[in-house]
Amino acid sequence: MKKFAPFLILLFIVSPFINGCKKYPDGPGISLLSRKQRLANTWHVQTYQENGVDKTADFNNVFQGAIITIDKEGGYSLKYKAFGIVDYNEAGTWRFTDNDEFFETNPTNGSGSVGRHEILRLKEAELWYVDTDANGTKEYHLIP
Repeated sequence: MKKFAPFLILLFIVSPFINGCKKYPDGPGISLLSRKQRLANTWHVQTYQENGVDKTADFNNVFQGAIITIDKEGGYSLKYKAFGIVDYNEAGTWRFTDNDEFFETNPTNGSGSVGRHEILRLKEAELWYVDTDANGTKEYHLIP
C-alpha cells in the first residue's frame, strides 16, 4: 500500500485541474490531439434532435447519405442527396471562434449560408454540436 500512496496523493492533487481543463460541456477532459486534429475528419450524423426531440429518422430521409468532410487546412465539404432526388454539394472554409467554443462554416459554393456551431463534445471519434436560431435548437451527434 505504501507504494501506491505517492500516486494516490498526486492523483488527489491533480484531479481538480484535470476537470478544469475541460473545454466543452460534454468533454473530453483532456486530449493528446489538438482541437483542429480532432475536428478534421469525415463525419456522418449518428443522431439529430430538434428542441430535445429525436428526429434522426426525419433527418436521414431529407439529407440522405449526408457526409461532411473537414480538413486541418481550414476547408470543408458537405454532400447529401435531398429527399433521395437532388444531389447537394457545398464546399467552403471553417474556423474556430469564441475561444474555440464554436466553429464557423463559410460556404464558397452551394446555396448554404454561414453557420455558427457551438461545440458540445469534440473527441477523435465524436463531434457533438448545437445550432440555435429563432426556431430553437438543433443538436447533431456525428461519428466518423
